[in-house]
Amino acid sequence: MQVRMDATRQHVEIAHGLIPGAPAQEAAGKMPREQAQQAASKLHYDGNEYFWINAMQPSTVLNGTK
Repeated sequence: MQVRMDATRQHVEIAHGLIPGAPAQEAAGKMPREQAQQAASKLHYDGNEYFWINAMQPSTVLNGTK
């Protein structure tokens, strides 16, 4: 169980490092918003697992299956 928890933590840390870069690339004109959103929605790990991101308000920001 500890190995799985450590692996999940590492996956989240990687995604957490990647996602904030997309708005900066969009602002710099290096990546259109649609492309940044599409790239974020494809963040899967361990084959079928995906990230679910919520905003502080009750709304979904990212659901990796939709």
